[in-house]
Amino acid sequence: MQNYSFKHFCLDIKKIFIIVFRSIINSLWGIVSIQMFLCIVYFCMNANHAPFSLYVKNDVAYIIGKITENMRNVDIPKNVKYLYLSSTGGNLDAAIHLASIVRDRELTTLSDNICASACIVIYEAGGRRIAAPNTLFGFHSPSIIAYKNVQNQELENELEFSRTVMAESLIFDGMEEKFINSWITSNEIYLFTGEEMKEMGYVDGLVSIKKPIF
Repeated sequence: MQNYSFKHFCLDIKKIFIIVFRSIINSLWGIVSIQMFLCIVYFCMNANHAPFSLYVKNDVAYIIGKITENMRNVDIPKNVKYLYLSSTGGNLDAAIHLASIVRDRELTTLSDNICASACIVIYEAGGRRIAAPNTLFGFHSPSIIAYKNVQNQELENELEFSRTVMAESLIFDGMEEKFINSWITSNEIYLFTGEEMKEMGYVDGLVSIKKPIF
């Protein structure tokens, strides 16, 4: 675990404020519940500053924390049938790699806390996608984190390429292009609960998921 500095704290407070403010303005929730707020606080202060963690217990693999670049070559053991996700996102290339494994093996994906950004690419690749009713799913353009205030044309091209790759992966796994286009080029953050995702057809089942114990 990396040291949690005052600088990280300030960045997290800013990130929390932006997410809550935009959620209210966009009328996604009206009023963000205390449970959702605490979920955002916890993962902003922990998941994004923790090194990537992949645990395996019996036939369940757990991805907890930030999806990092070094995960582009990570494999998931052959005996795994379920993949539990608790992540606010990270490296898109690594997420695409993991999504291909999930898709090829038809793993069931599970999330009961938060799955945002690149994490959703992995989650949606599941042969069956399970969430808790209050799981928080967050969508945004790659530009918010990876390419903020880009000026260089080369980086602009990389940004467009990242958007295309992300969109193609999600479309392949059944997400409607119209829905993707509503957020893929926006500077806003779009939040949905597990219940809302099920209504849209992007979650297959709602259950209470047992927390991992190590």
